[in-house]
Amino acid sequence: MTEKNIIKKKHNIKCVMLDLDGTVYLGSRLFDFTCDFLERMKRIGIKYLFLTNNSSMSADDYVKKFNRLGIPARLEDVLTSAHAAADYINCTYNGKRTFVMGSESTKSELAAHGVNVCDDDPEMLLSAFDLNLSYDTLTRFTNYVAAGYPYIATHPDMVCPNENGFWPDLGSFTELIFACTGRRPEKICGKPSEQILVAAEHKTGFSRENLLMVGDRLNTDIALGEHGVRTALVLTGESKTGDIAGARVRPTYVFDSIKELGEALEAKL
Repeated sequence: MTEKNIIKKKHNIKCVMLDLDGTVYLGSRLFDFTCDFLERMKRIGIKYLFLTNNSSMSADDYVKKFNRLGIPARLEDVLTSAHAAADYINCTYNGKRTFVMGSESTKSELAAHGVNVCDDDPEMLLSAFDLNLSYDTLTRFTNYVAAGYPYIATHPDMVCPNENGFWPDLGSFTELIFACTGRRPEKICGKPSEQILVAAEHKTGFSRENLLMVGDRLNTDIALGEHGVRTALVLTGESKTGDIAGARVRPTYVFDSIKELGEALEAKL
């Protein structure tokens, strides 16, 4: 093993936070080492949390997808950028009428987390990823942004990978809205924002010193490291070894996949 894929014994990792697309699976294709990795984590006593910026699906949607793929998962195993946004709204804009550009399941989950989701006459705005986004909703949302309402977003990703390439993700629509209005969100709650790390600490009960963020994107997963959490880059998705030198935040560790990460975590015990 090289220096970059040896887990130091002094790093007391109690929970791994796992990105999904490019880390655990790609689109609807589960990596063949994922279930073995999760079983290994259970065997060696390390918790795991599925942590995703993709706000197009609710936690229940994700659990159903995991089960279809053969991953046994519970609601408490999932944290999305929409959950982090709900926490932020409840702390900063508690009770404000919130117009959401997002999927129906995301709106329902936000409402279940205490957000006052509305269809009109908003007091603030939240943009989320929606694979069925209508032009009418985009137009309404953009006009509300232009009118000056407080405006936040779930996450910054420009594209969402799939088996055939990618879908334009929320970050691309954020740039479209900026081109129309001259405004960007005042707060983005998903990776690499500290907001989602705080939400993960609350959900797991562990401090960031005991967490490890695992993902395939330098600009979101690994950039979370600037807030004091250790990170592991896996090379099964977007970022490659040659990209590391130019990254604003570099990973603590680099592995070919979560398979090698699991081996390294077990070896340090």
